[in-house]
Amino acid sequence: MTILFVVPRLPAPPNDGGAMYVYQSAKALAEAGAGIHFAGFESNRHPQDADMLRRFASVHSVPIDFRSYGPMAACRSLVTREPISVQHRMDAERMSMALAAVDARPDVIFLEGIQTAAFIAICRECFPGVPVVLRQVNVEHRLLERNAETSANPFIRWFYREQARFMRRFERDAMSAVDAVTSISGTDIEAFRELCPDQTYIEASPGIPIPERLPVPRDPDRLLAMAGWAWKPNRDGLAWFLDQVWPGLSAQIPTLRFDVAGNGLPTSFVDRYRSERVRFLGFVEDGESLRQSSLALIAPLFSGSGIKMKVIEAFGSGLPVVTTPIGIEGLPVEDARHVVLVRAAGEAVDRIRRLHQDPTEQDAIRTEALAFAETWSWESKAEALLRALSALPRVI
Repeated sequence: MTILFVVPRLPAPPNDGGAMYVYQSAKALAEAGAGIHFAGFESNRHPQDADMLRRFASVHSVPIDFRSYGPMAACRSLVTREPISVQHRMDAERMSMALAAVDARPDVIFLEGIQTAAFIAICRECFPGVPVVLRQVNVEHRLLERNAETSANPFIRWFYREQARFMRRFERDAMSAVDAVTSISGTDIEAFRELCPDQTYIEASPGIPIPERLPVPRDPDRLLAMAGWAWKPNRDGLAWFLDQVWPGLSAQIPTLRFDVAGNGLPTSFVDRYRSERVRFLGFVEDGESLRQSSLALIAPLFSGSGIKMKVIEAFGSGLPVVTTPIGIEGLPVEDARHVVLVRAAGEAVDRIRRLHQDPTEQDAIRTEALAFAETWSWESKAEALLRALSALPRVI
């Protein structure tokens, strides 16, 4: 089977959740025998490495200038009633150039993420008769609704609500226009069925990489947060932890330290929270050593949608995860077995303090998280996806 991935940016290097999902999924499909092609944009706002993809795929990309959202973009979105993330950055002319360079006829086209649904008509024109599958990684309109709920600024809150309305309609129309929709969790599929009940849905959850055990000692006094911080739900969760949890927790455990790894935090945010015991590391080349040598991953989320890659990645590293209910949406895991689940600041202080003091609990959660990860390999997910695609009437 030959698969064409239409991407809003090259998913390499895979150093954030969205890029990691596309990269690992495509790589696993290639290893399972599929021929992989990419058509997409070379983003000026993200690190891009086409050579990483060329190890297992053909890459057809065009450079693009992704500009920041500004007042004019917001006004255009409000006038046209189209989502700003689609209208402002999805350039149909440049995507046509990338698609025209594809030198093979695919058996199926994957549109990666709801924004690329702007290119449904172009894909059908370039490759008539080829099934088009929309790959959803979030229920995007719900993500926007949750962003509205967590925004203090009344204008920003109103703008997010408007964007959620525009996106809900865009998602419904896009899903109606494709041949199938994949989603990374059954929970998200239920939400999509409310919008488009007659569509064919395929659950294509992300796999978990199982890294080798490294010869690094576990530091029982280091908490870790690692994410792409440009994404608002990640940043909001980190701010909640630093504002409401860390002061009480650090007072109770004077030896505890908190390392924050990853790009995307504004300088003002770093300057506000940096201290002797709170370090901001930026991008870290060897994230695996950090995961395997820390006490726990701190990953509270109060908005967002879909399965969170940083959570399942931590499972594969045998790292206990402290998170909130939204952080484990779509994952069949249990509190106190696979994760430490908290809902309020006081509960977070108490549960992390107990985890710090109880090596037996630490080991038990590490063992269960790793056992869960081993049943969610990328290889098994790729094989299941290929079986589902082969069952689509228009693919046979």
